[in-house]
Amino acid sequence: MSTQILATKLYIPVPRPGSVVRSRLIDRLNMGLHGKLALISAPAGFGKTTLVTEWIASDERKTAWLSLDDSDSDPVRFMTHFIAALQTIKPLIGTELIEQLYSPQPPSINSLMTPLLNELAMIPHEFVLVLDDYHVLDNTEIDSALTFLIDNQPQQMYLVITTREDPRLPLARLRVRGQLSEFRAADLRFTSDEAAAFLNRAMGLSLSPEDVAALEKRTEGWIAGLQLAAISMQGQTNPHQFVESFTGSHRFIVDYLIEEVLNHQPDAVRKFLFQTSILDRMSAPLCDAITGRSDGHAMLEQLERANMLIVPLDDQRQWYRYHHLFADVLKTHARKDYSEEIFLWFSRASQWHEENGLRSDAVQYALAANDFEQAANLIELSWPFIAQNIRPPEFLRWVEKLSDEIVEARPVLLAAYAWALLDTRNLDAADLYLKKVENWLKIMDVQAHHEAIIVNKVQFKLLAGTTAAARTYLALTRQDNKQTIYHAQRALTLLAHDQHYWIGLTSLFLGLAQWADSDLDDAYDAVTDSIEHFQAIDNLYFQVYGTVVLAEIHVLQGKLRQAHDRYHAARQLAQSAASHTIPMSISFYVGLGALYLEWNDLEAAEQHIHTGTKALSRSLIGFDAYRLSIVLAQVRLAAGQHDDAMSLLAEAAEDFKPGAAPNISPPESLKARFLLKQGRLDAVLDWIQKQGLSTKDVLHFSDEFDHITLARVKLAQYQQQPNEHGLEHLLDFLERLRQTASDGGRAGRVLEILILQALAYAAKDDTDSALEHLNRALAIAEAEGYIRIFVDEGETMQTLLARCLLHGKHVAYVKKLLDHLQPHSDNQSPNQLLIEPLSERELDVLNLMANGHTNQAIADELFIALSTVKKHINNIYGKLNVPNRTQAINRARDLGILS
Repeated sequence: MSTQILATKLYIPVPRPGSVVRSRLIDRLNMGLHGKLALISAPAGFGKTTLVTEWIASDERKTAWLSLDDSDSDPVRFMTHFIAALQTIKPLIGTELIEQLYSPQPPSINSLMTPLLNELAMIPHEFVLVLDDYHVLDNTEIDSALTFLIDNQPQQMYLVITTREDPRLPLARLRVRGQLSEFRAADLRFTSDEAAAFLNRAMGLSLSPEDVAALEKRTEGWIAGLQLAAISMQGQTNPHQFVESFTGSHRFIVDYLIEEVLNHQPDAVRKFLFQTSILDRMSAPLCDAITGRSDGHAMLEQLERANMLIVPLDDQRQWYRYHHLFADVLKTHARKDYSEEIFLWFSRASQWHEENGLRSDAVQYALAANDFEQAANLIELSWPFIAQNIRPPEFLRWVEKLSDEIVEARPVLLAAYAWALLDTRNLDAADLYLKKVENWLKIMDVQAHHEAIIVNKVQFKLLAGTTAAARTYLALTRQDNKQTIYHAQRALTLLAHDQHYWIGLTSLFLGLAQWADSDLDDAYDAVTDSIEHFQAIDNLYFQVYGTVVLAEIHVLQGKLRQAHDRYHAARQLAQSAASHTIPMSISFYVGLGALYLEWNDLEAAEQHIHTGTKALSRSLIGFDAYRLSIVLAQVRLAAGQHDDAMSLLAEAAEDFKPGAAPNISPPESLKARFLLKQGRLDAVLDWIQKQGLSTKDVLHFSDEFDHITLARVKLAQYQQQPNEHGLEHLLDFLERLRQTASDGGRAGRVLEILILQALAYAAKDDTDSALEHLNRALAIAEAEGYIRIFVDEGETMQTLLARCLLHGKHVAYVKKLLDHLQPHSDNQSPNQLLIEPLSERELDVLNLMANGHTNQAIADELFIALSTVKKHINNIYGKLNVPNRTQAINRARDLGILS
């Protein structure tokens, strides 16, 4: 997705020729470069911006510039242009972050500051970032993000803020630490010498020292006042008389001087100023559209030559704006003197912006014109809004400025509004507006002539299908799987087969609901169908998302190898999208990290999580961050770093946001398992009570992870306080869990439950039943390479696995598991894996047996009695769990005791 950037906001104003060089202030700015922030805070007209541009022109550091306006209080718009400004000194910085900002559910800008700071830290040279007119912002989220940036600012970065009022930033802390340079109105006022240079050299007057001193005194060195006075005096025959004719406050001076400026302009210029004052920025063609004339270019040049408080916004002098003070007064006059014509000017501005592909501006000017019907037309044509770089919150604000009467007469606009409400998780309101759309569909189905207003005819033709798709989305978000499946099936019958985006999205919703309902085979088919539709329109984001879902289903099915292949395929797709800066699901990093953790390759697991964390800026879905933290917590726990693991898990719980996909390993349930490993049973029992979990519960996939956790708690309780009735109850519960998971095709869950059953039987001293369940678990696990699921069970599992060796099943796999259970015994012989290892003498006897020696020959070779040989042989049979010499030799070879 491309992002529309207003390039004029990034333009660094160029100092005017002959302007007054303020060396004393520039020197102070240079002296402050050892700190973090220069704050230039003063009322309007004190030359804040001019001072910074003069300083920049005198310095060799690269500078990023952002001119702020009221609309930048929108955090996404602010962050978009903030990053775009930085890209003027490092072109690709933050590219992925911008794409994420324009997702249906954008992250907070605070969360994006960390990856952005990491990129800023990589800039090898010193640079300056200027935020001009910070006072126009009114958003605490932006203040918080900027505070975080300042606190963690790389050394090579210097921030400059110009503002009319102090920002909500930690100024006191920066001041105490010597990291803040401050410039106030008293610092910025022109001295008498600066005033003389400005008036006589820059503005071309010839005032006496007395008149200069009088003006400087009456304006108190206020630069805007001096400039307005100079403009007013140009062409006057008696400037001395003018100097004596005014006094008073800044506001009075502004009103007085602008009146003087306007009164000295020809009627055509004055009318041009009023007409174009409604524009936030203006170009010659736009001015011509507003005025109905063709002299826009000449007028802008004339105003600039006359120093008429007009500011160029680019090097080519194509875009301009008026000085804020001047614009405010002009607008006041325009609204008073042209109260009817001004709405025509707004309408013309809207039309020009629409014709030039600037839909958002067109909507804003139509609303300003009170032309709500035209605004509604433009807003309706803005759907699907994401494709036009219009964020759902902005779309909602537009619609909310329209009357209910206008909105409710337009079924397509109602549908678009409902989708925007869904994207912003305002579910009840979305439901209400979908009902209004459905009511229109019923009316239009039975009435050939109706009063509906339809502008977006393309989307109108799809309305029945997209409304059913919206119902699917709503039901899925409410976790109503039955309704999700119903509405998805209805939408798929209504949508034409070539509507790949809508069919792909609906099929994905369907698959996610079927997954949550544990209908894994149908879910797999639906998601596969979704991927095929997104392939048809080359939508990489949903291809990656769907492929990850398929991998997650494989994990539940216990098919780790196939899951790995799917995750790898998703990663390759995402890498192909990287060059297009497409926002992307990065859940494949979560999946790969979890797989390598299960395969006990902790280094590879952590590397995948680290890579995924770095790529978080490209993620559109909220649960990527918390799932990365969960897997990393499990890695740290496996490495014995318990405190780190608990800290990461707490972080995951804080980041957790319910998503469309099933939450198959809830953070709180994982935390209970971690606490259980630490022996904190009381804390876990509190959690069980809070959750209301019971072994008598009706079993469902959505609660399965919690119920398996409950089984672990019950087993821990028995191990602390044996209770035969409680253990039998637990075994019944585990069998119910196993049967339910087996019926649902969830072999991965069956494996964990079989292991718990083996441990429960071992606690009961029923070794045969324990080994039976463990062998069933090994049969599932061996081909897929499961390791941690056994290793995490500790000493009891080690004992059971050692006993499995004596039965001769899965020997190589069991030996591998035992190696992982004893990681610090690299030189340990296979004999040591036995529950009761063979003694040195027994090993001697075994080797001679393998070489074909008779009992007597063994006795002769070892110089021991025949009865002693027989005793050793019986011990060997018992330790290897075999009845005869041949099986003993074969078992010893299988175990690696004999080469």
